[in-house]
Formats: sequence, structure tokens, C-alpha cells
Amino acid sequence: MRVVDTPVLVLISGPVASGKTTLAWRLAALTRAAGDVAASIDIDELTEIGGGSDWTQVTAQHRRQACELAAALIDRLAEHGNRFVAVAGSTLSPYEWKAVTERVSVPVEPTLVRLRVSVTEAIRRAQADPTRLLTRDPQVVERLHAAIEWDATASPDLEIDTDEVTADEVADAVIAYVRNPDRGAR
Repeated sequence: MRVVDTPVLVLISGPVASGKTTLAWRLAALTRAAGDVAASIDIDELTEIGGGSDWTQVTAQHRRQACELAAALIDRLAEHGNRFVAVAGSTLSPYEWKAVTERVSVPVEPTLVRLRVSVTEAIRRAQADPTRLLTRDPQVVERLHAAIEWDATASPDLEIDTDEVTADEVADAVIAYVRNPDRGAR
């Protein structure tokens, strides 16, 4: 095993049904298609490892554990040659992303991407997704969106409104940003 030089780490946050998981999958697929080794991680799936699928029972401890697991996975993926890792998280909390990045032991180049979506579009997407449970209920989606304190969320490197763009257009925008050699000069 070898540790790669500075793998790209894309941390994706946003409200329910903004396209976080879809974006992580798509970014990894596009990176693989370009000939590089890539992976995607879903923080929600890691949360369910410890907290189960009933999100009314998920605690802050389950969220912390998911962040620790994500960091460990990023390390192992880098050791196995992954040059790109996209992490989808339901979090908009700067503390959870910090918990991930502080625990990663390999040097990474993190990019924080925040997706936005209107409540109307989020409800439409959630109701069209048969894998959703609680968030298929429009009232749950409305409550979750209303509870977001945007001023308290992490400042993103890139923010995209996903209402009127395709998943491919969002992925293309993120790839273009990550590949831009001047992105550090923001």
C-alpha cells in the first residue's frame, strides 16, 4: 500500500433532498472515468451503523461516531491509492466537518461544497424517492428546512443552488472548481 500525495477531499453539505449523495456518487464516478482512483462516502449510512435507521433515535454521539468512521475510511482509502474522496453529509454543521478533517491522518485538500434547494423542490424530490422514510412527508421536509440557521453553517468553498440544474451539471461545476489551479486564491 502507498499513501498518495494530497488526495482531494470534497465535503458535501446541504438540506434534505438537495442532491448530496447523488453528487458524491457522481463525482466519484466521473473521477474514475477520468482514470483516477476515487470513492464516495455517505455520512448518513455511517450514522445508521451506530444509530439505526430510525432517525428519531439518532443522537449527537451517533453523529460523532459517523465522523470518526468517515475519517478512518478516508485514511484507508488514501492508503489504497484513492486520489479523490467525496463525502456526502446531512450536516450543515461546521463542527461535524471539522471532526472529520481533524481526524484524517493523511494530508488532504478539503473542499467544502454546500448545496441549496427550495422547499418545494426538496419535497418533490423526496416524494419521488421510494427509499426515503421520514423525509417523504412534506411537513418533515418543511420543518427541517425551517430549522436551518444558514448564518451558523460552515462557509463553503463552493455553493450551488440545485433547483434548476441536473445532477451532471452540479458535478461538472464541482469538478471544474476542484481542478482549477487558482481555487486557493479565492
